[in-house]
Amino acid sequence: SLGLLVVDQNLAHFRVLFEKYLKEMENNNGISQQELFPQALTLNVNDASLLKEMLPELENLGFVLEQVNPTTFMINGTPADAEGSDAVALLEKVLDNYKISRTDLQLDRKLNLAKTMASQLCIKAQTKLSELEMQNLVDQLFACSVAEVAPNGKKIYVVMNTAAYFK
Repeated sequence: SLGLLVVDQNLAHFRVLFEKYLKEMENNNGISQQELFPQALTLNVNDASLLKEMLPELENLGFVLEQVNPTTFMINGTPADAEGSDAVALLEKVLDNYKISRTDLQLDRKLNLAKTMASQLCIKAQTKLSELEMQNLVDQLFACSVAEVAPNGKKIYVVMNTAAYFK
């Protein structure tokens, strides 16, 4: 029977990026984009030690960070996906989300980090995609280990039965 596939592109991209980041952390192979103008990220002492703790995973995602003093890090590179994003804001968001879900023992650090990065960098709901971009996204989605639901538990797509319309 015929069906119409309706995909939430924001949730689909969230899932695709989430699985990509998990893989990169497992395989230590995130691709980094060198920053033309390295930015300084200055944190309070607690956040700085938290960021230091997360460095191995962040580096596996493609961040290139250098601690220049106890509370300041230079951002020398960012994940290739984060091109055009504010690296300081992204890292602050990663830290905030990490602190929030650290209290939730169900979420390990890698899952938490992948989820935060994916939610920050996935395409937004109103973004217009070309037909080719839509096709690529659907292909990437169905190559995921879990294609039905986003990392936040929301359904990514529905199939509407259209047989009734084509009689």
